[in-house]
Amino acid sequence: MTEARQFKVLLLEDSLEDAELLQRRISRSGSAFKVKHVTTKAEYVESLDSFCPDIIVSDYNLPDIDGPSAIKLARAKNPNIPIIIVSGFIDDSHAMETLNLGATDYVLKDRPERLGPAIQHALREAEHQRLEEELAKRSNQLEAENEELRKRESRIRQLKSELMSLRNQLKTLD
Repeated sequence: MTEARQFKVLLLEDSLEDAELLQRRISRSGSAFKVKHVTTKAEYVESLDSFCPDIIVSDYNLPDIDGPSAIKLARAKNPNIPIIIVSGFIDDSHAMETLNLGATDYVLKDRPERLGPAIQHALREAEHQRLEEELAKRSNQLEAENEELRKRESRIRQLKSELMSLRNQLKTLD
């Protein structure tokens, strides 16, 4: 029996109370998660490399970093990592900005029940994207190998023709 994969969640949240609530919501979302909670930009940047998260949940407003900056930093390290922005209040223009920068979703803090489904959806989408990229990569490899086989087959036909020509020449000499 194989053990279910444990997903790593990097939680960027400066409020301890909010972080605890979000961690409870994450743990109830139906998958196995290891959550690393960070509160500063420096911890966040360091954790992007050392923790290698599968998904990021970030507050929109923190003292030394905001949601758009967190998205940009994460995208520079891993362009495909799902990022969910959490905010006490986010107006339409800020929500669109985060989505345009590459956030997967945003969740309002007064609706924390949305976090679990948002995480599950984001992880499914990331896996789908990873599989699509793997399929494209393997298809390209297969096409390259097929092209190489066609070239080799053509060369074999050419050598066979040359061999037949040499045999005919030998027969005429006998």
